[in-house]
Amino acid sequence: MMKKQWWQSIVFIVAILALTACAGETEVTETEEDPASQEETTDSGAQGSEDASDIEQLAIEASPDVWTSGADLRVILTNNTSEDITLESSSGEIVQVIVTNENGDVVYKSSDDEAFTQAQEETTIAAENDVRWTPYWDLTSEGERVPGGTYEMQATLMADTANGEAIGSELIAGPVEIEIPEVDHSVFKDISVEGESGAYTVSGEVAVEQGPFSYAVEDGHNVLLESTPFPELAESEGWSAFSFDVNVEETDLPQNGSLVIVLSNEAGDEKSVRLEQFKQE
Repeated sequence: MMKKQWWQSIVFIVAILALTACAGETEVTETEEDPASQEETTDSGAQGSEDASDIEQLAIEASPDVWTSGADLRVILTNNTSEDITLESSSGEIVQVIVTNENGDVVYKSSDDEAFTQAQEETTIAAENDVRWTPYWDLTSEGERVPGGTYEMQATLMADTANGEAIGSELIAGPVEIEIPEVDHSVFKDISVEGESGAYTVSGEVAVEQGPFSYAVEDGHNVLLESTPFPELAESEGWSAFSFDVNVEETDLPQNGSLVIVLSNEAGDEKSVRLEQFKQE
């Protein structure tokens, strides 16, 4: 009888050990991860990192050009990646430009300028390329010409998404200081321009005693028409009216920004007037 009980005890212990081994195998099987799944997770993480890197390599630059009667508040967005980047904005404005005076008051905001605000809400910047916006400011605020002095320009990316991904951080250029010249009507006044696409008629008045006078045409960076003497004036003293034609070769016209005529005399007095503004297509 004792022998039988002893044998039953051995069988019972062996059975418990077998069950324990099976449970251990089941647990290991449940915690193992499919290698394909691991690879997919890794690829997804790498892609996310690459997208973030693309956004970080989108650069914004403020590059203003200022003259006596206006300013080109140029903004350059550069795509430093090897892939195109498509920006979308729910506000209809991809970038916003503001100018503030020495007190921090806003004297210009591009979103208030209907001529600059784009109807399109999507812009694609080609790989390793840039897109430029050039809002024109006539140097007025609330209908009056701002005083000469130091102002600051700041540009902010207003797009909500880049390649369908939400833009999580703000991209800002500036502030960049710009010097606005004082108004001087002692030599040139009432200047007007008619024409387009390289053919213009410029009219106005000059103080004859301050002559002789000349003019040149530039795009803010390059001189497109060298200094040329004024035509003969009708009056020999006081103020004299003038009118003359200006022609610029089509190949010399800027793709983006303003074409400007600079009126001057030998004493160094100048007045710059915009002939036409061109926008990048």
